[in-house]
Parts: sequence; C-alpha cells; structure tokens
Amino acid sequence: MTLIDVAANKKGFLEPKDFIKYFGHLDIPALLYMGNANSEFVESVRDSTLEGMTFEGVICKGKLISPGCPLMFKVKSTAWYQSLKAKCDDDANLFDRLA
Repeated sequence: MTLIDVAANKKGFLEPKDFIKYFGHLDIPALLYMGNANSEFVESVRDSTLEGMTFEGVICKGKLISPGCPLMFKVKSTAWYQSLKAKCDDDANLFDRLA
C-alpha cells in the first residue's frame, strides 16, 4: 500500500512539504521534481525524459489555493496518450472520455 495524500483533522489535504515532513518515512511516491511546473518540466514529462517518472506521467501538487485544497494536476506523457489512442481503436469519443 502506498500513501498518496492525507486530509488532516477534517481541515483538508496537507501541502506537499508537510506531507513529506510527516510521512516521508513511509511508502510514499517518490519526489521527482521540486519547483515551478514550467514549460521545460512539462516537456520533460511529455517526452518521458524526467528521471523516475512512470510511463503514464506525473501528478503535481503545490501550495494551498484555498484552505485544505492544494493545487493538483497531472501531466501525461506523449507515449501514454499514443498508447491510449491505439487501445481506443480510433474511437475519438472514447479517447476523449478516458484522456
């Protein structure tokens, strides 16, 4: 089992730095990058050149944008999108729902 998030005291999710501080000794996903998700970072994920990333891509988390709600988003690799498109067998509607 891998711990990916913690909502503490019904106040919402912890910021990434606090999550690592309190739970970094447990089985948590590896921290692959710390900094702004700039175009260079996004391209390294899309091109699958970010060291340690999975085939699918990465999940990014940032500072709180409102109490208990950190900024969170995914960046997928181009290879993953190509694989999904092939599995959808030219069904654009299915691809759009899954992507």
